[in-house]
Amino acid sequence: SVGYLLQMSGHQRDLVKIQIAMAFMMVALSVALIPRWGIFGAAAVEALTSLVSNLWYLLEVRRKLGLFPYNLSYFRLLLPLSGALVVLFLERRFPVAFHSDWITIAAALITGYLIFLGITAGVGLDADDRMILRAVQARVSGKFNLHRTNA
Repeated sequence: SVGYLLQMSGHQRDLVKIQIAMAFMMVALSVALIPRWGIFGAAAVEALTSLVSNLWYLLEVRRKLGLFPYNLSYFRLLLPLSGALVVLFLERRFPVAFHSDWITIAAALITGYLIFLGITAGVGLDADDRMILRAVQARVSGKFNLHRTNA
């Protein structure tokens, strides 16, 4: 979270003020939404509170430190995110009957992530993403001894 930039730069009071405001927002929204929507209301409250607090942190970092720690390459993730959300919406709208709700949830999560990763790979990876992918591949191949050496 970009809130750490506030904390590490001596702006802890601003960070705490935002967190207190978000706590009040979370309580108020919980009282309003959880009785109507149940667990979905709780999830919506958490998602909205996280979104607002992170945007507020970002604005404060920009205002206090003159930084914007993100670049436009993050917008490339909107297409994969949209694809994953469409798939999850369709799975919710047209459910597949499994014997367990946990299997349904696991199948939805796996499908959503696969769609996200597939579209991300199709759109292309930038230099930083390729570097991270190579590091992960090296770590995984080292753990499972996938690289054979001619010794």
